[in-house]
Amino acid sequence: FYIEFTSPVNVDIYISKEIGKYKIISPDTGIDLTRVFCKIQQAQIQICPPGKHWSDQYNKCILVVPPKCPQGEHYDYIQEKCISDISQPTGKVKILAFGDNDVTRDSKDVLTALMKEENVSLYAHVGDGPYSKKGNTWVTMMKKYIDDIKFKNFMMSRGNHDCNGSEANQTQADIEDWLVHYKEPSITDIKKIRNNTWLESRQIGNIYVINMDSEDLEVNFERNQYQWVLAELAKAKQLRIEGKIDWIVILFHRPFFTLKSSHSPETSVRFMYIKPFQDAGVDFIIHGHNHNTQLWYPMIPNESKENGEGTQLFSYAVDGKTFDFNKAHGWLIIITGHGGHEWNEINDTGDGVKNVMWYGDGTVGTKKYGYTCLEFDGKKAHIMSKDTANKIVYEYKVVK
Repeated sequence: FYIEFTSPVNVDIYISKEIGKYKIISPDTGIDLTRVFCKIQQAQIQICPPGKHWSDQYNKCILVVPPKCPQGEHYDYIQEKCISDISQPTGKVKILAFGDNDVTRDSKDVLTALMKEENVSLYAHVGDGPYSKKGNTWVTMMKKYIDDIKFKNFMMSRGNHDCNGSEANQTQADIEDWLVHYKEPSITDIKKIRNNTWLESRQIGNIYVINMDSEDLEVNFERNQYQWVLAELAKAKQLRIEGKIDWIVILFHRPFFTLKSSHSPETSVRFMYIKPFQDAGVDFIIHGHNHNTQLWYPMIPNESKENGEGTQLFSYAVDGKTFDFNKAHGWLIIITGHGGHEWNEINDTGDGVKNVMWYGDGTVGTKKYGYTCLEFDGKKAHIMSKDTANKIVYEYKVVK
């Protein structure tokens, strides 16, 4: 059938359906005008006004030619205005954690939601990007969202689908062509111990982030990575003594604790780091690997090797609901592997279930993919599990 719309010139078009997708074709020239003028989804036509075209990345009509911004600012297509290049406001830190995304439509919805967040200090990808024997398609997608400015605030923990653990050497090579600092680290102590590992640490405001590598073949031994982590924890501990940081965050793809799902926990690694993490006062450990989201109570391992078993260690503040980390506490475990690849259903009725505050697996908790937002304001932390509509589906708070 035929429809007509007004653009700089009137164009008669018809809709053709090819391979399950709708296209808008000019009958005179045969030119595909779909991306230029509109987006058709479920036979609903969304027409962009003159001067704009449809963007799959932002899921909306955006300016063809954005306005020129003043020096020190760049145009933000989500907010439709010029914003500062400086993403971290003084005294406040925002970390957006996500993982296991792939190049699916759902993964793009998650990335679009991330781009709507303001004043982001760190985009923390907790591993498993391409899910392919090559990583170039995933890298191309990621570059559309993580531009040169956001790249400075991007960190990635290597997962099994980022290397030959589950994919191929080429997968990792393609990612490292983008994340060159993992292939050619500039920090001397990492150069000395590097044995095909992605290790990184960074102080962001009053947060110290340590990015570990679960795919290191020696991760279960007290060898190079272990010694490097000890040294980083010592740095963080000293910074805390000097009053320069308040929080320590660990990134590690494979979970230390998890409810029964597609993958089991790394029990040997969690046992190995009990004393170092407790001595340094680690606050948060963020994982992916299982394609769901799980928010755990503050935990320390016990001798059990069961999935979710361990010992809760925390006290509440006077309000009876905020975790008081001025007192002895365990690690707040966050699994945020619901970045868009698929859902892994949780099927657990064991003793470990009581150790989880909330979880979402596509059947329970939330049906939408999403990410985890950690907002720090001095000695206060606000943790939020959010969906692709940027809606908070669960939250809790911590004080120091």
